[in-house]
Amino acid sequence: IRRPPRATLLPYTTLFRSNYITRELTAVNTYTMTNVNTAEIYGAEQSVEWDFAAGWTAYANAAYTQGRDETHGTWLPFIAPFSGLVGVKQSIGAWWWSLESQWAAEQNNTPSSGTRGDSWAVLNARTGYSLMSGEYRHEFTLGVNNLTNASYQNYMASSRGVSYREPGINAYANWKVSF
Repeated sequence: IRRPPRATLLPYTTLFRSNYITRELTAVNTYTMTNVNTAEIYGAEQSVEWDFAAGWTAYANAAYTQGRDETHGTWLPFIAPFSGLVGVKQSIGAWWWSLESQWAAEQNNTPSSGTRGDSWAVLNARTGYSLMSGEYRHEFTLGVNNLTNASYQNYMASSRGVSYREPGINAYANWKVSF
């Protein structure tokens, strides 16, 4: 069954008048957690799906966020960069497979003492099978992430100046039961 394209858009904003906690560099390699008097975080998320042929779906989503320390006129640290996912899925009866790219743009909107983040993209593949057993839906999934074994760092996986590389090519198995 072909359905018309579906889309969502969600803009948001949050204004903190007190108790937004961030870190401040107080000495070499020493950070102190401190409150920001006024901070504002705003952005938008969107998604789209399109059944372009019988059993085939193209999909994408993206999110963008900015955060400002209004008290000091600087960017807030650890705000996610523009990021998203784009993919295609084919369903054949109870079986399905998908190929998708997950990505993030570089993050340059950081405080002067903050870590910046590079852009990255990875290619992922999954396949699965769904079945009903009584009142329970079972879904079995096998997947491989980072098919090209790209070496990259996720800006949101860093903490207090410590950054780690994300895993290279990796596989997983999942069993989901819904009732």
